[in-house]
Formats: sequence, C-alpha cells, structure tokens
Amino acid sequence: MKVNFSEVFVDLDGDVITDNGKPVTLGKMAAQALLATDPNAPESGDEKARAYSVALTANRGGEAELDIEDVALIKQKIGKYMTAIIVGQAFRMLEQR
Repeated sequence: MKVNFSEVFVDLDGDVITDNGKPVTLGKMAAQALLATDPNAPESGDEKARAYSVALTANRGGEAELDIEDVALIKQKIGKYMTAIIVGQAFRMLEQR
C-alpha cells in the first residue's frame, strides 16, 4: 500500500504544526514513534530491526510502498507514543489508501 510520508499535520484550527520552523510530517512522526521504546514492554532484536527499517523509509518522506504489516506497526507505535492530535490525523492518513 502506498503511504505519503510528506503529508503534514495541522492543529485544530487547520494551521500547519511546526517544529523548529519546519512542518511536522507523517514521516517524521512515524520515524520518531517507531524508534521509541517502552522499558515495560521489551522488544526482540528482530522487532527493533524491523521498526528501524520502516523508520528509515518513513523519515525519507515522499511516497513509499509498504506491506500492510508495516502500516499496522506504524499505527501501533504512533497510537502508543504520540498525542491525540497526531494519532487522529495519522490514522486517517494511513487508512485513506
């Protein structure tokens, strides 16, 4: 499935959310979430390596073709580590395909 990691997040008023003057993108948020860890839920080396690989793809931005399992991993990690405004928009971005 194609994912556009260059899509930007907006606040509740529709203004682009920025970080250090740069728009916050799905790719940056996905990469950040994929690289996050929870000491109370350790992951195997294989799980971390998969998350890293997907994070590299997401961080590049632009469109990328992903397996449904990779999209599910992004949703799971974003859902766990990001705020509601990011989760809500990210899920819509990832499910509209």
